[in-house]
Parts: sequence; C-alpha cells; structure tokens
Amino acid sequence: MPFTADFPRADIHELLAPNLLHQLIKGMFKDHLVDWVVKYVNITYDKREAKRILDQIDKQIDLVPPFPGLCNFHQGHKFKQWTGDDFKALMKVFLPAIARLVPDQMVHSLFLFLEFCYFVCHSIIDEQTLTKIDNIVKDFHHECDIFIETGCRDSGIISLPQQHSMVHYHWLIQQFGAPNGLCSSITESKHIKALSAFCVKLQSCGIIPRTLAMISTPPTLPNDKTADDGNEEEADDSGIRLDGDVRLPGQPVAGYPKTLDCLGLVLNMSRLTEYVHWFLYDQLYPEADIMGMEVNLDDCPDVNPHTTVNVFHSAIFLFYAPSDLSGIGGMCHMIIHAKPSWRHGNPRHDCVYVRKDQDYSGFQGFNAAQIHIFLSFTYNGVEYRCALVHWFETYGSSPCGNTVSSIIHIDTILFYGDNFVPHDMTDSDSLHAFALYFVNKYADHHSHEIAF
Repeated sequence: MPFTADFPRADIHELLAPNLLHQLIKGMFKDHLVDWVVKYVNITYDKREAKRILDQIDKQIDLVPPFPGLCNFHQGHKFKQWTGDDFKALMKVFLPAIARLVPDQMVHSLFLFLEFCYFVCHSIIDEQTLTKIDNIVKDFHHECDIFIETGCRDSGIISLPQQHSMVHYHWLIQQFGAPNGLCSSITESKHIKALSAFCVKLQSCGIIPRTLAMISTPPTLPNDKTADDGNEEEADDSGIRLDGDVRLPGQPVAGYPKTLDCLGLVLNMSRLTEYVHWFLYDQLYPEADIMGMEVNLDDCPDVNPHTTVNVFHSAIFLFYAPSDLSGIGGMCHMIIHAKPSWRHGNPRHDCVYVRKDQDYSGFQGFNAAQIHIFLSFTYNGVEYRCALVHWFETYGSSPCGNTVSSIIHIDTILFYGDNFVPHDMTDSDSLHAFALYFVNKYADHHSHEIAF
C-alpha cells in the first residue's frame, strides 16, 4: 500500500506518466525481448551452432550502413556499458538482424513492439492512432506466446510490469498528452555533467584525490567540421519554417578537376556528361511525358564538356521538427554525407528518400537512392545544385539490388536502410554486396511518420 493512499487527489496509480526508457526501451526491449531471443537460440541449438547464429546476428548489426541517427555496434549486442541512447539505437537495427534466424512469430512480435514505440512517439496522436495502438498491443501479447511455447518464458508475458504498462498507454496519453519522445534519459544524462563539476570543485578544495575528480562525459567523435573537409556550414535558424530544404556548403572541396569530362574520369563515371544532359532536360521540361534518361541525347540541351563544375562531400538537410533538439524556429538539420573517406577510414555515402510523386503518400511516393557526390554548375546563367546518385529500384513492396546512376536536383531530396555474411565485410561494403535490402522505417520517428 503506497503511503499516499490516504492523500486526497494523490492516487499514485493515476499519477504514473508514460516512461519510454524504463518501461519500453530498457524494460521491454533490452531486458526482455533481446534476452529472450538470445535464450531461444541457446536452448534450441547446440552450443557451437548457437554461437554461430548469435555471431551472425552481431555481424549483421555491425554491417548497418552509416546514417544520421544510427549507430554501428561493432561488438553486436554484447557490450556491458549500456546507456539509454544505446538501447534506442539498437532498437532501430535489431529487427532485420534477426530475420530468418529465429521463428517468424518472434520477428513479428518485435515488429509490433517497435510499431507501438514509434506510434506513441508521434507528435500528434488522434483517436485513429489510439485505436491502432490498442490493436498493436493486443496483437503483440498474442504473438509473444511464442516465447512461452519455446521455453524462453515460464509464465504469461502480460504479467510482467513492463509488458503490462503497454495496456495503460491509451489512458495515459489521454490524461497527459502525447509522450512525443519524452524519455527519462533526457534528464538522467544531465547528472554526468553536474557530477563532473561537483567533483572538480571538491578536488580543488583538496577533499578528494584528483584521480576521482576525472569524471566526465564519454568522449565524442570529432564533428564533421574537424573530421574531414572542414567545409560544412552551420545551418542557421532564422525562425522561418520549411518542410524540407537541402543546402550545399559555401565552399567546394578542393582537389577535383573543374570540368565535366575530367571529373568523370576521376570519379570513374565515363557517362557523367550524359547524366548532366538528361538532368538538364528534366529541369527545363518538367511537364514532359517521359523522363530525361529515356530521351535521346540529341534531343537534350547541349552541354559543353568543359563546363566548370564544383564538387561537395556533404549537404545540409533542414526540416521542421520542434520536438527534437532544434533552433528557436523549430528547424533541425542533419548532414548528408558523400565522402570518399569517413573519419580517415572507409567511404561513407548516405542513402536518401527522393520524392518521385506528390500524389502518393508514404513510400509509394518515394524512391530510395544512395548519394555518390554533390555537384554544382552553371548553365545559361542559372546555377544548378544537384547530386549524382545510385538508384535502388523497387520490386513490389521490396527493394531489389539493381542500381542505376543519374543526377537529381537536391530539392527533390526529402529525407535522408538465407546465407551468412562473411566476417571480413565492413559497413562501407554492405550497400554494394547484396541483391535485396530492407528499407528501414525505424531509422528515426520522422521516417516512420513520413515514409510509411
């Protein structure tokens, strides 16, 4: 019986607000679902085969291509110092890593759990969304029976407090509003900085040894401005709301040829000039019935192969997201990378969603592409800022591995995804080594809301 039982208007059960970190992300995902999947593999297979499967899951987690908001877990799921951000990052990549290695019902239960987490993080939750959340909870508890049937759990799933908390989210959202990504890790992270300052103060007074005062936040990787080119500009937030805007840095990357024909040789793109012809056709004739790449080159605008062209390794994507860490106008920014060497290592070429049809919603209105390089050039007095991309052609609801190169205008960029893989493969190779890919709707909550 809580001590507040006799307090007027202090029912502790009605005051419990949604806690995305401890109830869902840590309590259910890491402490339950991940551990149960590992336990299933260990009790189903012999020791050698179980180790082989778990190593394969870890390797597939390690092969996730670099992308803003995603982390590379080079140790897989087996590391000791977990933080709230680690939990959330592993959630985004764990689902495709276990596909075809565990029963489909387990994969579907994890899918339903992720759907629940992302739906409750929506900025706007209406009655239709609440109905979807209720249906997801019902289906999730049904699919979780697989863990009992396989011996991973001895009793009912819903009897666990963290699992049971999902049932109350409908009522909690009505009482407290949309959680909108609110997580106790946001406030918990502040104690590290506060503790560091306190220990330094005690050390200066001679109260504690200097070695104990060296408590600080974990080291961060160098930012884009110091790690590579040094030509990225900080995105300004003037208070103007934009649904999406892509900007190139102010200064191009030095060391590249300045003409199209020479640049094509350096980039190993012998058809670069042809791509520019087709790109200009699309820009000059936007109402044409056919795309530029289907037009004969003789019917395209003439382009001087000695046209001056500038090269960029990155672009800044601006979008309105006041619930994220943003400027005073609610504008956030991410950097889209197209670098031959990322932090003095392997190449990094980010993937993006490209708007192909305004009349279709979700992924039906997008194409997936990988940025090879950013370019800018002037034609008839007009500056064109564009990107050389490799397209991923879709087949049904699944993307296939066929890639086609072309040039697109950067304003079309909206958002910037049965055999064991070899152990010597790296994440920079993963987007070129396979025939089929998953389009990850869980890269972040923006992708979940917009693209699917």
